[in-house]
Amino acid sequence: MCTFHKLSRPLLLTVLVPIVVGLVLLLLVWVAFQSSKRIAVAAQEQQISDMAGLVANSIERMWIAPRNATVKALSTSETLHRRIAGEASFHELYAEWRSAFELLDGYFFIYYGLEDGTVELYPDWELPADFDPRSRPWYHAGLRSEGEPEWSIPYAEIITGEIIISTNMPIFRQDGQRIGVFATDLTYSVLEQALGDIPLPSDASVYLVDENGHPFIGTDTRYIERQALPPSSEHLLVQRTGPLSNNWSVAVVVSREALSQAFADTARPLLVFSVMLFLFSAGAVSFLVLRLGSRARQLSHYFASVMDNRDELRTIYRTHDEFSHLNQQFNAVLRKARLSEEERLSQERVYRHLVEHSPIGFFRISRDGMPVYVNAFCAEMLGYTRSEIYRLSTALQLYRRAEQRRAFISGLIEHGEVRDMHLEFLKKTGESIWVAVTAVVHHETPESKAFAIEGFMVDVSRKVAEHRQLKNLAESDPLTGIANRRAFATAYTLATQESSEVALIFFDLDHFKGLNDTYGHDTGDRLLRHLSEIGTSVIRQGDVFARLGGDEFAILLPGADEHAALGLAERLRDHVRAATPPEGLPAMPTLSIGVCSVVGEVRPLETLLKEADQALYAAKARGGNTVCRHSVLTN
Repeated sequence: MCTFHKLSRPLLLTVLVPIVVGLVLLLLVWVAFQSSKRIAVAAQEQQISDMAGLVANSIERMWIAPRNATVKALSTSETLHRRIAGEASFHELYAEWRSAFELLDGYFFIYYGLEDGTVELYPDWELPADFDPRSRPWYHAGLRSEGEPEWSIPYAEIITGEIIISTNMPIFRQDGQRIGVFATDLTYSVLEQALGDIPLPSDASVYLVDENGHPFIGTDTRYIERQALPPSSEHLLVQRTGPLSNNWSVAVVVSREALSQAFADTARPLLVFSVMLFLFSAGAVSFLVLRLGSRARQLSHYFASVMDNRDELRTIYRTHDEFSHLNQQFNAVLRKARLSEEERLSQERVYRHLVEHSPIGFFRISRDGMPVYVNAFCAEMLGYTRSEIYRLSTALQLYRRAEQRRAFISGLIEHGEVRDMHLEFLKKTGESIWVAVTAVVHHETPESKAFAIEGFMVDVSRKVAEHRQLKNLAESDPLTGIANRRAFATAYTLATQESSEVALIFFDLDHFKGLNDTYGHDTGDRLLRHLSEIGTSVIRQGDVFARLGGDEFAILLPGADEHAALGLAERLRDHVRAATPPEGLPAMPTLSIGVCSVVGEVRPLETLLKEADQALYAAKARGGNTVCRHSVLTN
């Protein structure tokens, strides 16, 4: 029985491409789901906002505006002023008030009180014997009015004890003097019922909010007890209207999860169905391709066995499909091939067959550089056909750098061979390819000076690229991309070998920790990268700019004295001060810079860094944004 083997690239792509496409489609479905969810939630949020506006308009139209108008009209009524002056009976005033009482819903009492303690009300219920209108909340609210109705805070009505809100208006004499307050009541229960009749989404509540922002009536008591509404957040939507004519406002609080739940309940089955369909399709494709691969492997094993062992030809597939046809065709071809004389195959032909089909590039080049032979893989590796290779005037065209060819020929002449020499070639397209070449010199006769070069090459471009990448990672700072401490130390060693004069600039950012704590580490990282870009633009050619850790940076100036380092440090400080701050930071911080140098002696880098660090801390002690040199500190 044939077992499953590693799939070939085409078969593997046959499996992977539909699966990847399915995953992309699933991702698109998910993205569409999320986008639709956001749109649906935004629409519901707009509906909530519109509903809050409608509620506010309804309350203004049904409760506030009619009461404001009624209180203003009744407080200035001729009948009222005649009654106060003793020229009209309470019966006349009573009839006027009863008409207003019958026209508007929600009135509890209509009444007025004067500065001498006089009070009259409708309906004409009996007041406590010690009742004094001047001590009541409605009277004080009316006195605060500047000529417009003033609404009181909720309070307990003195006769029934029911919670009410009164609309109050001062009563003026003809000379403009306040002589009392006119008021009407609106019961708490009426407003609560009005809010309770509003159709709200699940997990939503609506509130009336006073001019101080305190909710005092609502469909939920949580925030009334706290005397404050929560702010809008990722979990809650809080929509609040503008102030009404009495400075109230309407607020709606609803869970964002509740807004998205209806859409999620509708869309989730579609998403689940899409995932199940993808899994079924991926499983079906994988099964069919694995079965196809198994049959192909079984057929290939049959081919190998009859070719290598000259076994008896068999018909292993009788399914009348492509594999059965291949089986029959192969048997027919092999029968003809077995009629040929195998003795005519020479060892040279076997060798050429191996070379021609080897996954290694074989070549032969004359001494003057003319290509004599390349196998198909070698030509393909370089992006040519073999005929194009043979038409090249010289193999020198294949080298990116002529000095590499000279080193290659010199090694062959001197040692008779080269092994695993890395050379950079040019492909037909102009791209570089690194190859490892092993070659020998083949002389036509022992005495002849004429020779050819024979060898093979292997593509090592990936290996070279990985080596370079590892080298770059080892010598550069991962956050800023400039040199790290290790590369800086290497550069210092080379600088001291080539020159007896070296200067060093050591600096950091003033108050960097505070910036990190205030604006976040992401902003701090952007600042460090921005500082690295500024420093790179300021340094001279041949200088080495490195991040030693945290916000500590250093610049190595080979062949420079302390004066040159001071000039560069001042330019760096000026560039940083004038730079535009990165996103998220209101202004660029300043630098504290220490400078030191060494002349005519070789000193450890750590000693030089310590001196520069002392100069830096001297700059810090002067308030930062300063350049200090170590030589001044020691003199």
